[in-house]
Amino acid sequence: MKIEFYTLDAGWIDGQMRVKDIHYYFNYSWISHFLDDLLKGLLYIDGHLLDNEYFDTFTAYVEPAIDDWKLTKKGNCLQIEIQSFEDESRKELIEQVIVECNYYDFVQSLIDGLVSLLKRIGLYGYYVEWNEEFPLSLLLKLYDIIQPNERLNLQTLSLEETQGRGGSASDLSIELNLLKDIINDE
Repeated sequence: MKIEFYTLDAGWIDGQMRVKDIHYYFNYSWISHFLDDLLKGLLYIDGHLLDNEYFDTFTAYVEPAIDDWKLTKKGNCLQIEIQSFEDESRKELIEQVIVECNYYDFVQSLIDGLVSLLKRIGLYGYYVEWNEEFPLSLLLKLYDIIQPNERLNLQTLSLEETQGRGGSASDLSIELNLLKDIINDE
């Protein structure tokens, strides 16, 4: 299993996902927030992103074509269903791909691919090319959940600390250590 990102330039991300005998090439536009959506989806289906929104489905834009992604997880099995349509009308299905693999192996492969991309272009380079911040906090949480001891947890802030609003906080030193671990693992 391997996930590679070949190029990231002028608002396009180009890469490949290889799982068993399936090779799925992608070339997505900045109109969709593909990496952000994929990372959120993976966290959501594993119960780590509890929100009012559903992140298990998202659309990636090839312009004018689109790919609808659907992520499901049963036990450790991840299923990715990608339906490619001619355009947003979704009248003509071009291709349907279903990939099944181990969730944690997929996440590790994705992390490896993203770290390789970041080592090539950097966080600021990502921002310049994509005109959006790299989803670093999501990458850190995904990395954390595949480690033997989960370290990145949220603490509830008191009403006094937040002038009566409440909220959550994470520990920056833990996050920086996770980032260091990610870079050193590659």
